[in-house]
Amino acid sequence: MGDSIGGSLQLVDLQNNQISSVTLSSGYTNSLVLVGNPVCNTSLSNTAYCQNPDANPKTYTTNLANCGNKLCSPDEKLNPQSCECAYAYEGTLYFRGPSFRELSDSNIFHSLELSLWNKLNLTPGSVFLENPFFNINDYLQIQLALFPPTGKYFNRSEVARIGFAMSNQTYKPPPEFGPYYFIASPYHFQGTTLQGGLYTSGGGGGGSCN
Repeated sequence: MGDSIGGSLQLVDLQNNQISSVTLSSGYTNSLVLVGNPVCNTSLSNTAYCQNPDANPKTYTTNLANCGNKLCSPDEKLNPQSCECAYAYEGTLYFRGPSFRELSDSNIFHSLELSLWNKLNLTPGSVFLENPFFNINDYLQIQLALFPPTGKYFNRSEVARIGFAMSNQTYKPPPEFGPYYFIASPYHFQGTTLQGGLYTSGGGGGGSCN
């Protein structure tokens, strides 16, 4: 592969290419797949290079290791910044033309987290990303949760501000993610209950805030 290998290269898939010999060096330390090549009938047969790649490769999720085994109620999520349970503002990000395909690269997704909390004026660390995958339209789809700076809830003006920035694309992600759109989930404001898919107040009024 030459002497100059970019740090973003995570996987080289050379399956079924009639490769009979390989010289391994320290220049590349990520995944190399040689399954189906004659070289796998040699001393490399029991190495990771000659094993079928994982059908369900690990994808990025914001790290909650510092929070131990703490659990939250079904409507709440664990804030990675404070390790406290709160009612997050949630939704789905759809990126239509990202410049990458690797979904376990923590550097790429950390840059998105940093961008979100900086540009949306949130507390550093109060962004949770999970389940990135390329959907049937080949859009990168990511579940997003944003957490209030204090307490368990955002207020209505905060949700309106964040929702406007995301839905009108005032917020701009890092360039490698490309253009996007955002679909928000109904938000559970303080003093509301879930009825028929909408959060309603005790006074009987209904609605959702996207």
